[in-house]
Amino acid sequence: MPITVLVTGGTGFISGWTIVELLKRGYTVRTTIRSLGKASWVRTQISTQVDPGDRLSFAVADLTNDDGWDTARRGLRLCASCRRPGWRRCAARPQRPDHPNA
Repeated sequence: MPITVLVTGGTGFISGWTIVELLKRGYTVRTTIRSLGKASWVRTQISTQVDPGDRLSFAVADLTNDDGWDTARRGLRLCASCRRPGWRRCAARPQRPDHPNA
């Protein structure tokens, strides 16, 4: 049975490439997103690099509160934290128009 890794901040640039690399290496990945509505966007982006099949799942959790984290980490041995706590989007930082956080 493959090892499942939790990757935080699933819509982010670094987390996206982390997810791709983990899937390429045979891991199963669970990633956190703030809304399940973002899951299809993440899956589409990941699919441009690797076929995630059934090895990519999503958990709703936000670093600004404790809700969802117990469920997100249940049954896991590894976690890659790819979102910097305290980061806030600022007007000076350009966003891709197709990004779900734009």
